[in-house]
Amino acid sequence: MSKGVHAMHRLMHRVCDAIRPLGDRDVWIGRAPTREQLEDRLGHDPDAIGLLFEWSMAELMERYLDR
Repeated sequence: MSKGVHAMHRLMHRVCDAIRPLGDRDVWIGRAPTREQLEDRLGHDPDAIGLLFEWSMAELMERYLDR
């Protein structure tokens, strides 16, 4: 696998770990969080925010995968 694939998977795992941690901090439990709360959970990481809120699948692929 290319470095880009590994980097893309690391980003996806960071986002998942931030918003779906084990235990009662999972954002799917209870009331839905605001975008601001999710951005706080993501540590204001622009790539994580892009993945979760802004990028299309094509933009994600263009950022991380070689042609």
